Amino acid sequence: IHLFFKDDFGRVWTFSDFGIVVYSGSDYSILSTRPFYELGLPEGYDIKRFNSYQSVKPGQFLLATNKGIKKVNYDRSANFINVDEKIPAADGKEINYLRFDHRGNLWFATDEGLFKKNADDGLLNVEDVNLVDRKKWTNSINTIFFDQYNRLWLGTLQGFAIASQLNTPFVSHFQSADLKTKIDRTNHILPV
Repeated sequence: IHLFFKDDFGRVWTFSDFGIVVYSGSDYSILSTRPFYELGLPEGYDIKRFNSYQSVKPGQFLLATNKGIKKVNYDRSANFINVDEKIPAADGKEINYLRFDHRGNLWFATDEGLFKKNADDGLLNVEDVNLVDRKKWTNSINTIFFDQYNRLWLGTLQGFAIASQLNTPFVSHFQSADLKTKIDRTNHILPV
């Protein structure tokens, strides 16, 4: 299983090499199974298709896949109503992670770097993180997190970076404050 989450209706969605299975959140009985082609993805095993998800509203979520961002609309019975993938710069590319910030902007990472789709005007920007080894850093983003102050945290293979405001340079962390522990391969950043 590459990805699973609980939706706004209490159902558990799982995404694996075998397809998509939706379970009841109360007794975990299978409600629905879906083949990959319903999301416009090729069939076959050993292809990591699903990297992350982001809820948009009840009945709608975004998926970061190996073929772009998929916006999935579904009904209370977990039937797909439609799947849309019309986000420039993401279409057909591996999306490593995606997340909304507190202002409604969609941030996503690809092998080409970090992107932001503005909520207000829909414009897509490539974010320059101003790091010493920018290409190595931005091409290895594993997770995106926004804290309560809307600071952007990026977890990468080389460590993690924080932007105190979205328009200021990033501060990168490769070691602990006491310089005794190397920080690398940051796959998840969670609130405490």
